Amino acid sequence: MVEGKELVRSSGSHVTLFDGNSCQLSFTANNKHVYFFSDVTVTNPSTWGFKRFVFDGKPEPPNDSGWDTRELAFSPDGDHYAYVWNDPKRQRPWMLIVDGKPAPYQGGAPQWTNDSKHLYTQKSAAPNGTELLFDGKPIAKAFGFKVYIPPVGDMVAVVVSGGTNFHPFSFLVINGKKVPGSDTVERGLIDKVEFSPDGKHYAAICGDTSNHHYVITDGKRGQEYVSVDKLAFTPDSSTVVYTTYINSKNFIVVGDQEFGSSIGSVNPPVIAPAGNRVAAFVRMNGNPSLLIDRKMTPLNASGGDDLSFTPDGAHYAYFAVDASLGHRLVIDGAAQPQSVLTKVDTMDLQNAMALKYVFSPDSKHIAHFGGPPTPTGGYDRGIFLDGKYIPGSSQGTNHALSFSPDSKHVFWIHSYGNQPDRVFIDGKPLVDFYSAGNNVPHWWDFGPDGALSFLAQDDNSLKRISIALSDTTSIATMLGGGSAVAANH
Repeated sequence: MVEGKELVRSSGSHVTLFDGNSCQLSFTANNKHVYFFSDVTVTNPSTWGFKRFVFDGKPEPPNDSGWDTRELAFSPDGDHYAYVWNDPKRQRPWMLIVDGKPAPYQGGAPQWTNDSKHLYTQKSAAPNGTELLFDGKPIAKAFGFKVYIPPVGDMVAVVVSGGTNFHPFSFLVINGKKVPGSDTVERGLIDKVEFSPDGKHYAAICGDTSNHHYVITDGKRGQEYVSVDKLAFTPDSSTVVYTTYINSKNFIVVGDQEFGSSIGSVNPPVIAPAGNRVAAFVRMNGNPSLLIDRKMTPLNASGGDDLSFTPDGAHYAYFAVDASLGHRLVIDGAAQPQSVLTKVDTMDLQNAMALKYVFSPDSKHIAHFGGPPTPTGGYDRGIFLDGKYIPGSSQGTNHALSFSPDSKHVFWIHSYGNQPDRVFIDGKPLVDFYSAGNNVPHWWDFGPDGALSFLAQDDNSLKRISIALSDTTSIATMLGGGSAVAANH
């Protein structure tokens, strides 16, 4: 059923086979096409179940590969697909299927170019090699290939493997030209290639079995380490970031600068959603510090948790962990005195169950659930919003804290025992409902028009409840005049 209308009816089984990969109902990237898998039985030569791919309601022949979405290559625009088909009756050779039709050539491991117009594939070549094909035409031959294509731009990276199964080596090719210094020694490996968001830069992790690993960025080879991990670019494409380990020392590398500790630990780097800011918690000789904007700053606490940036990258926040003060929110280095996490909050934080504070989409507001700044001796809980604590209920739990897309409203759900859940908007109760279950994908979401929709249930069926937002209440009215995250540090 798609948007309330029947798309296809089939006798195919919904029984889970092949490691639980049956069905896998989903949309393509452009939301214009729906696909799924069904299980079918072929009586000749056996009665074992096989997979059938169904695209826009059109079933394709059963496939004897036990595959799932990992074997499918969808084009970035969402309109095309390719996969390898094997005959369950074993009467025909394997074929490359493109948009439901056999391709005029054999080729596996399909990969679309980012403009969705061309297809890279590979096939075996005698005696022990592999051919790399571009739209079916051979363009290279080697022991093996791994193709990397950025989301934008014309750059294409290919890791070329040479040698044999027992004595392999590899090197990197960018846009058809070999990268000097990328050759690995025997049993060496180039196991990851990352592109910058603008598609104009690349970085690759190269190494061998002798614990010599390094990063090549735009042709420049970095220092060697025992291990390299967490390779990424900042959103503005200007800086490469990764973590390293050597001689019992942990480092974060930002551009060409190392930050780390000889005795201690380095948390994974946090990259801002915009710009080139990078942050991380680093413990040096037992003392916690914060790496921010390529500077190390000692923490006035025993540790930190839940580090992140606002959507625009202008501000950062984290929870400071202090034995005497407990957990408090810190914004741009300034502790928030009205922010206090209860024992329930800190237990959830340690279990990493969810984000414990949220930023508004416009980066001007911040909120989290917590207790009153001055202990009352009870179980009072409320919400910390833009530097102010607003009391709530002393019973039950709150969850699903979120801002509206226009950043004018804040929502959450209050649950208590076997009572219906209650949606709050800007601190006021809005509607009661029985939850359809958090395991339902996208059961709580905002639409393009800003309306909140969520799934509920009664004794008979599931219901979709939609709430149109109004100006009757807002974050400003909740705060009695309003403030912003940037004004509270």
